[in-house]
Amino acid sequence: MRDDNQKGGATTLTVLTCALEKATATKTWRYDSILDKPVVIQFKAGHNFFVESLPVGNIRELSAVLTRLQSEPKRFVVRGEPMPGLDLSKPVLRRKRPRANTPATFREPAGGRPYAMLDFDKVEIPSSIDLLSDPDGAAAYLVGRLPPQFQDASYHWQLSSSAGMGNGSTLSGHIWFWFDRCVSDAELTYWAEENALPIDVAIFRTVQPHYTAAPIFIGMHDPLPRRSGLHIGLEDEVEFPAVELRAQARAASGFTGGFKFTGGFEARLMHLGDRPGNPFGSGFHLVLLSATASYVGLHGRDGTDVEALKARLREAILAAPWKKDRDPQEIDRYLSDEYLDDIILGAIEKFGDGDRDADDAEGEGDRASQQPVSHRLPPYYPAPTEPREQALERQGNVIAGRFRDMLRLVRAWKEAEARRAQALSEEGLL
Repeated sequence: MRDDNQKGGATTLTVLTCALEKATATKTWRYDSILDKPVVIQFKAGHNFFVESLPVGNIRELSAVLTRLQSEPKRFVVRGEPMPGLDLSKPVLRRKRPRANTPATFREPAGGRPYAMLDFDKVEIPSSIDLLSDPDGAAAYLVGRLPPQFQDASYHWQLSSSAGMGNGSTLSGHIWFWFDRCVSDAELTYWAEENALPIDVAIFRTVQPHYTAAPIFIGMHDPLPRRSGLHIGLEDEVEFPAVELRAQARAASGFTGGFKFTGGFEARLMHLGDRPGNPFGSGFHLVLLSATASYVGLHGRDGTDVEALKARLREAILAAPWKKDRDPQEIDRYLSDEYLDDIILGAIEKFGDGDRDADDAEGEGDRASQQPVSHRLPPYYPAPTEPREQALERQGNVIAGRFRDMLRLVRAWKEAEARRAQALSEEGLL
């Protein structure tokens, strides 16, 4: 039997409002007369927000609040709740964990939330679905991709801010459900991954933005007559299944022999971070996934010390340069136990039991990483003979040259468009 604070029922919805006057939490579509097509202006919500907790008690009350928020482009929702004692009269950062001299501002509510937004991204749809004439049917198609207990339930739906503006073969949208009990972020993530659902599990993080505003249109009309609605089903609550959470990543491997230097792993980490601070930077998430998979694939389940690997990844993340417009919350997420446990456990599940060299399987420490690994495949190209530093410099020069070529093409295109606009203006066609 569940405790009262774990049951569904009256709770709150945490709504954030952008503090900057010109900030928006939705996309803007502007018709460009020169290009003769709509162009998108991505939203920039800023880093500071006013916080408000709105009471909601069921899917209908939740839908009513979400419908109001649709017309407020500076506002959005997060799953977390404000930290106790947080001064809500001032704007705050969107932060789950403290960093430097800045305290955490949000936390996951005890037991979770009795509702969730499911974020469908670019789901392929049949040609029979028409967003213009039947947006309800489009939402129902997304719900049809969910397990049986969701099929007869009420839900609030909202099409994405790009819906109706691009390729009609895919659909992105948000579907909100109310559950019969509170469900934690971890439960939602594990449930979605175990059922291989076509939804983005990042939305289940405590401070991940749930964008609720309709897009802004300048110089054109919204092509869709409706972007959201409330579907009334046979039941207003979904009986959310019991979820037996997988053990933490450290339980997936009993090995505690420390971190092993691994050439392939370190080579991948060289790409961690943003340009221009790191000339070879490729961002964070994909690099961390690749490096972790490389490490676990070589050392295996029994040779991976999870805590030591996390310490090395954190060291690399903190040392990596990041661009000025990158949200500091992203770096906090990459440093978190939640994120690192997730990618390490995923790597162990996928690559931890694969075939490895005998030396590595025997757990011979650094000896395995010091010897070449046989993949039983002939090389496609001969091994390089130049020094590593020289090869990296040559690679960087080639890449930089490609970007310079692209920049010249962009400048030429802009100049041509400017001349075209001037000619049209002189002819009185603009």
